[in-house]
Amino acid sequence: MTKLLLGTEQLSHAETSSIHYGALPEDLANFPGMVNLVAGSGAVLTPGAGTLTLSISGGGVGTVTSVGMTVPAFLSVSGSPVTTAGTLAVSYSGTALPIANGGTAATSAAAALTSLGAYPATNPSGYTSNTGTVTSAAVTGNNGISVSGSPITTSGTFTLGLGAITPTSVSTGALTASGAISLPAGSITRANLANGSACSVIGRSANSSGVVADISMGTNDRLLGRVSNVVQSTQLTAGMVPSALITSAMLRNSAARSVIGRSANSSGVPADIASTGARTFLADNSAGTSVAFRAIDSGDLPTGNWIGAINGQTVCTTTNLVSVTNAWEAVTGTIALPAAGTYRVTAHISGNCAATLISAIASISARLYNVTAAAAIANTEVYVCCAQALGVFGVGTATITVIITVSGATTIRIEGQRQTATGSTYSASSISSAGDGRTQLLYERIY
Repeated sequence: MTKLLLGTEQLSHAETSSIHYGALPEDLANFPGMVNLVAGSGAVLTPGAGTLTLSISGGGVGTVTSVGMTVPAFLSVSGSPVTTAGTLAVSYSGTALPIANGGTAATSAAAALTSLGAYPATNPSGYTSNTGTVTSAAVTGNNGISVSGSPITTSGTFTLGLGAITPTSVSTGALTASGAISLPAGSITRANLANGSACSVIGRSANSSGVVADISMGTNDRLLGRVSNVVQSTQLTAGMVPSALITSAMLRNSAARSVIGRSANSSGVPADIASTGARTFLADNSAGTSVAFRAIDSGDLPTGNWIGAINGQTVCTTTNLVSVTNAWEAVTGTIALPAAGTYRVTAHISGNCAATLISAIASISARLYNVTAAAAIANTEVYVCCAQALGVFGVGTATITVIITVSGATTIRIEGQRQTATGSTYSASSISSAGDGRTQLLYERIY
């Protein structure tokens, strides 16, 4: 060991071309843990007076292919990656360093102090940090506000709660607030409301939301209703009663065999109008001054507007010969239906005929004809009379009744026609009208 302190030995190693300074082999063997300092390639150890100098010459030489760098969010990197030679520059990115990493989570001094709870952000320059010792701090609540955790003598938390607001808390003045007030259900009694005006209800009469007010019922016998989109005192109107709301069962009881109405010739309260006996009907009296049940009289029958009120009759006064075989001929005498309407027309026809052959049959038919329309009235043909042998005189009568509707004044007549067997002729053929048989037309207007 003494030799190590007083001298050095230079060792040469051909494989490394290095210079070795250190302990002798016997020192290394006698002192476990002792090592020699060996200068590697490019390094030189130079002993001096009490010193050992390590000199390194040259530098490492290599080839860069790609060197990159990533940094936390509060830093930024430029020049990354380096692929041959270059410089990676790290700078502050402007993003706050999180509190968890030792930062303030803020990008300004005032915000940093606020973030750390040093003083309010609204007045950082005027904040004065005060510290002290709590001996006793207490909070009291007004009516409706409850407090727990009071007093605090060292440390703790005050807890405020909302309780019931009793009427005494608002009885001496108006309750005002800048926002909505939430009150427990049933906490405001009727006695806490403002006095209302006489005969009124509280509500809003206008067709819009807004402040409520008194809706006064200023007149007797009125209802509260909506009329023309306004809630107001009003009388009952027809629009307030739904159709068919009032049934027969809701009406008062009536007298036996009666109707409800007003018999007097004036407006007023309705009453029962009772029947006065069998086969009577409800009608005005002859003066038109009262309504009552009474028997029918002649003045009750309408003029010109009931069945048979409009009627007429024509009687043929002459005998009309029917002289053409198998052809219709007009018979003297017509009726005139006076106006549009529906009529019942009746014809009574008398006729006679005789043939010239023993075995021949001669006959006369009749029908009704609309002169105004120039057309026969359909399905009115009738068989009047016939003669079946020479020298036998055939006499007969027929009746035609028909319902006809016309659009205006119309003329109706009777037409006759004779038929005969081949080779026979008539010795007599006529539509007659005499004391022993009249031919006539009648009509009655139905409606």
